[in-house]
Amino acid sequence: MANHPSPIVFLLGVPRSGTTLLSCLLNQHPDIYCPPEPWLLLGLEALGKVPIDHPADSPLLTGATTEFLESQRFQYLKQAALAIYEKKRVDVGKQVFIDKTPRYYHIPEFLSSFLPESKFILLVRNPLDIAASFKTSWGVNLPKIISQQDDTPFLFDYILGVSHLLAFSKNYPVLGIAYENLVTSPDSEMDRIFHYLSLPKQKINQNLDSSIYKESLFGDRNILDTPYIHTQSIGTYQDVFTPEEIGTLINGLGKDIYAQLGYGEQCDQICKKLNIALDPQQPSKLFEVAESYVQKRRSAWSDPDHRGVFGAQIEGLTQQLEALDIHIETVETRNTQISQQLQDKDRELDSLKSQVIHLQKEQEKLNHQLKLIEYRGLRTRLREDLTYIKIRIKDLIKRKLFRIVQGSPPPPLPKISIVTPILNGQQYLTATLNSVLTQNYPYLEFIIVDGGSTDSTLSIIEDFQQNKNFPNEISKVISEPDQGMYDAIAKGFSYATGEILAYLNGDDLLEGGALTAVGSYFAGHPKAAVIYHEDSVLVNGWKYPNTYQPKGINTAQLLNRHILFQDGIFFRRSAYKKVGGIRKDLKYAGDYDFWLRLSAKFKFIRQPNHASTFRVHQGQLSQDMESYRQEMEQARNDFLNQVSSLQKSSWKFQIKFYRLLRWITKRVIHKNRLFFPIDFQNQPPPIVTLIGTEYGQAISPIDYKPANRLLFSTPDTRFGGNKIHHIYLDTRYNIAITYPLVSETELDDLYQQHYSNPPIGIQEPKSTSPYRQFNGKYWWEKILLRLPTEKIHPHTWQDQTLIELTQVLQGIKVDIKVPLKLLDVGCFEGQLLDEIKIKTPWQGFGLEANPKAVEAVSKKGHLVWQGHGSQATEIIPKSHQFDVIFMGQAIEHMNNPVQVLRQLRLLLAPSGVLILSTPNLDSRQINWFGPTWAHWHAPYHRYIFSKKGLYALAKQVGLKSVCFKTFSHPYWSALSIIQNSLGLGGSVSHGIEFDPLVHQRAARVYFWQQLFWNKLGKGDYSFFAMQEGEG
Repeated sequence: MANHPSPIVFLLGVPRSGTTLLSCLLNQHPDIYCPPEPWLLLGLEALGKVPIDHPADSPLLTGATTEFLESQRFQYLKQAALAIYEKKRVDVGKQVFIDKTPRYYHIPEFLSSFLPESKFILLVRNPLDIAASFKTSWGVNLPKIISQQDDTPFLFDYILGVSHLLAFSKNYPVLGIAYENLVTSPDSEMDRIFHYLSLPKQKINQNLDSSIYKESLFGDRNILDTPYIHTQSIGTYQDVFTPEEIGTLINGLGKDIYAQLGYGEQCDQICKKLNIALDPQQPSKLFEVAESYVQKRRSAWSDPDHRGVFGAQIEGLTQQLEALDIHIETVETRNTQISQQLQDKDRELDSLKSQVIHLQKEQEKLNHQLKLIEYRGLRTRLREDLTYIKIRIKDLIKRKLFRIVQGSPPPPLPKISIVTPILNGQQYLTATLNSVLTQNYPYLEFIIVDGGSTDSTLSIIEDFQQNKNFPNEISKVISEPDQGMYDAIAKGFSYATGEILAYLNGDDLLEGGALTAVGSYFAGHPKAAVIYHEDSVLVNGWKYPNTYQPKGINTAQLLNRHILFQDGIFFRRSAYKKVGGIRKDLKYAGDYDFWLRLSAKFKFIRQPNHASTFRVHQGQLSQDMESYRQEMEQARNDFLNQVSSLQKSSWKFQIKFYRLLRWITKRVIHKNRLFFPIDFQNQPPPIVTLIGTEYGQAISPIDYKPANRLLFSTPDTRFGGNKIHHIYLDTRYNIAITYPLVSETELDDLYQQHYSNPPIGIQEPKSTSPYRQFNGKYWWEKILLRLPTEKIHPHTWQDQTLIELTQVLQGIKVDIKVPLKLLDVGCFEGQLLDEIKIKTPWQGFGLEANPKAVEAVSKKGHLVWQGHGSQATEIIPKSHQFDVIFMGQAIEHMNNPVQVLRQLRLLLAPSGVLILSTPNLDSRQINWFGPTWAHWHAPYHRYIFSKKGLYALAKQVGLKSVCFKTFSHPYWSALSIIQNSLGLGGSVSHGIEFDPLVHQRAARVYFWQQLFWNKLGKGDYSFFAMQEGEG
């Protein structure tokens, strides 16, 4: 039997379960004919059973056919069906005829008569997704139908169809296929089907050919708009139904049916997540109701004892009258209920009025009590708490309104296919695979094309395939000889099924969160065809931003030999196909040729974030730039040979324009702030030790979303060492973030090691030193900084913290002459507390994590608690509340600044103020010194805040921003000057003696900072004050 396929096969499934998709795939086999829905057996099974108003008189017709067929009814009908099937099969010249009719669940007994000659395929699908498809495709609201128990075929499909087909599969041999497996692994599932049908294997083309349905009125018409197999319909019920509707659907079938279908675990998870209460009686009740409807419809067919047409009409009218009486009675009952509800609401209204009067009296009492409360300003604090509650309620209302205005949920994320070509790439492949598989993007297809590696490349890939700890997996591995990298890429794209395509070489990396950003952009911009990014460059463990990429790259700029960064370009599959794909005959510049052809038809859109990292190492193809340029010229000439002379002239004019624009830009427009591209003069950089990963993801302290741009990499430039850290920028809040964050315990150890007994001195770089002599000053700033201002303007090297703090307090109208109670968070060895004790009437307290520092400051007679700011309320007794809480150069050291400030906020006295002093990301000196600015100070400084970032921090904590001022000090400028002369390969510690020339240059910087930049918010560090209240 295995060598002779069954000529007649039945494809069973309820409507919207995916049988039309499966029929399209089956029709790709040359031996199979699977037409749109025949409905043949349903028609034969009903032979002789006609409506009561049939003109030939239905009782006579029914009786005659019943008498004629007698007890052999099913056998006669079966022979008729087989004859029809066979005639159709022979006409189309196929070996196998497959009947795909979705409602054969009504005739299981008739179906069973076709055994054992015929075979059955049962396609199952998550019933929740079936219900979602009913609604999105047909507008049929199954939860409503189930709740109202409507007499409709759609109720039968959901309640009876699934159960009847499951019962059939238990009693008779069928091949079960899950829709979810079919769309995720179509090749393997179709191989199972062909094997079951005793047919040879057939390669499945995932681009669907639905032409057979164009001329038919039956089948899923949506298949005509579905060009290829996709997984976007899995889990759609989550966006279609409310939790209550999902509960209705689950209780409609029951948990047991979900388990028998293979979706029991999903059902349990959904019920737990949505708190759905299961009703074990509901499924059987609904089943009985639906069966009664079906039997009622069957009884409407005529039988030999029927009274004829007129009698049936009379009976029908009688039933309508009875139904009308029931409806009238229902309406009267409902009116009575509504009247009762109105009376109840009137009583509730009277009760509410009484409660309002009572609350007004209670409010009067409370107001009287507030006037009597004076201990510790409780009245003021209570009002501030009420104000905070008011702020949070307003914020909640705004969010709800925004969601309402926002309308429908965002469009679904597209499937992204990443192709990685590889040949003997064992050295860097692990990092590449990690960077892709940790993306946490739900719709990723990852295809690896190996050109026949002889090293351990394939074993590395196999290890990753067996590792189930990643959120994604390798979708396909192809290993066979090819004609080069671009041949391998083209081969990978031919297997790709994603809507968005990109390729990543086996030594490059994706940045954390890259695919989520890419997918979100394409989902929100359906007309966008190509996007590109500025990438970063990885050299010896150091990461640099790559050279600048202008906005709106077009054909003219590419013809001017502009090179894009291939690893950061993503494009739609439709665009790839329209330009003919990648040329396989090129070895070096296949990417340039593809971008050139793509640019002629589609707009290139630049994205602001860094999505990828290009690794520089020995032996890579990109080192042979001469060969690359030769192929670039070949591609350029081939492209120009295919366009008109007019178009060439237009592009030549644009090329000249862009050259002029670039010349002007270099001389007139200064480079972008906070953009520190690769330092070619100091390459290669010194060897460093990697901590964390090369492809990490720095997280914003405000909303915990990923930062989107790399600034630069640096080791510890204060105390030395070769551990490398990467500095990222959250452009939404303008906050610089150190990656990876060092744990709190490790940081405490570093503080005790370096701050309690720091090494004093300068470590010269041992080799090349990145960003050495970085100079970002304008020409006029260089002139100003050469003027001998130190001779005419006094400057001090003394600590100015207390003076600056006093200015801020005066600026927000705090009376500094009264005995304020101040908490210095991160007080170290108590220098500020000493000054406060000597120069002010204030009472100073301290909080410090370093036990050696706590011991030192306690010996001076200050009350200091040991611990972190995040533990403040647990460490400091509740009896203490403070008028001023000051964090001097401390918030930038905290792993979770929001949590710390929320803790400290609870310690504020009524009308108290919380003040931060922290390095300023808006500092003008960052422009001048770049990555050698003294305040970067990784890994000790986790975050560097701008004004925008501090305001966002205050809002997140629930405090009002009341003051922002910036200051500068020559000490920090002197450290920056020395670090700038060393580059990031050297280090300069605290406590060194500055030579006279450094003194002089720092004094000049200080003068111009005081005169201009401090007042403009661009001082070297900022003071930021917050209070309770709305703002």
